[in-house]
Amino acid sequence: MAEQKERREISEAELAKHNTEEDCWIALHDLVLELPKDFLEEHPGGGDVITCLAGKDVTTDYEDIAHSDTAREWTSKYIIGYKEGADEAAKTKLVPKSSEVGGGAGGGVGPLVPAVLVLVLAIIAYFLFQK
Repeated sequence: MAEQKERREISEAELAKHNTEEDCWIALHDLVLELPKDFLEEHPGGGDVITCLAGKDVTTDYEDIAHSDTAREWTSKYIIGYKEGADEAAKTKLVPKSSEVGGGAGGGVGPLVPAVLVLVLAIIAYFLFQK
């Protein structure tokens, strides 16, 4: 992992100036990230999905995709600062894990498992007691 620079406060106006493929900054959970060309080239969804949002807060878009914790760790390497007005935690925090934002990269299957289990048990009970 690259050595982290000291983070600094970054205004919305400054963030908005970095809105090209060659100079791509994004805000994510009050953190500001500088994404180099190699990151954009390696991004599984393609660089265009990021550069079209360059210079903006992408938190909602990022969470809508349900990025894995591995992707979140990878993203954290590019933090250069925090948004103006962010809380104290932004000075040292990383991109939160999926479990910390209430989402998850599991696709929402979790609540379905108990329902399927109950259905299977009911079918088994029906056939066992049908004598």
